[in-house]
Amino acid sequence: MTSACIVVFGVASDASVDQYDGHRPPRGIMLRWFLPDLDFPAPGFDVYRAVVPDIPPLPFDDINVAAVSGQPQWEYIGIVTLFCASGLKFEPSPRLGWNRLVIDPKAPVTLKFSSPAWRIQVRAETVAQAVGAITPMLQ
Repeated sequence: MTSACIVVFGVASDASVDQYDGHRPPRGIMLRWFLPDLDFPAPGFDVYRAVVPDIPPLPFDDINVAAVSGQPQWEYIGIVTLFCASGLKFEPSPRLGWNRLVIDPKAPVTLKFSSPAWRIQVRAETVAQAVGAITPMLQ
C-alpha cells in the first residue's frame, strides 16, 4: 500500500441493525474505510470528536420575520440560506413573538448550507391541508 491519504469516517451504532455481514455490531462508534488492503489496526484506534460551534435555531422572531417575509431568500449568519421563489411566508406561532415558516407544496423552500451540516433538526406540523409549518433548529 502506498502512503496516500485515506478517508475514514465514524458511524454511531446503537447495535439495533445488523452489519453487512449479518453480525450485530457493538454499541458505540464504528470506524469505516474502503481500502481492501488496509486491515484493522492491531493496537486499535482512538476517535476524537470535532469541535462543532453552537448554532442557535433560526430566529423566526417578529423582528427577523418582518425583514424577510415575502423575500425570495434569507441568508442567516453566513451559515444557511433559505430560498423560496414565491417569497418566504410565515404565520404566528403559539409562542408569543415567534413565527413558523409556512411551506406550501407549490412553493417549496430550499436550504443551502455554506459548509457541511453536522446535524439538522426540523419540527413540522400540518397547519392546513397539504401545507406545513416548520421550526428548524441548526446544530
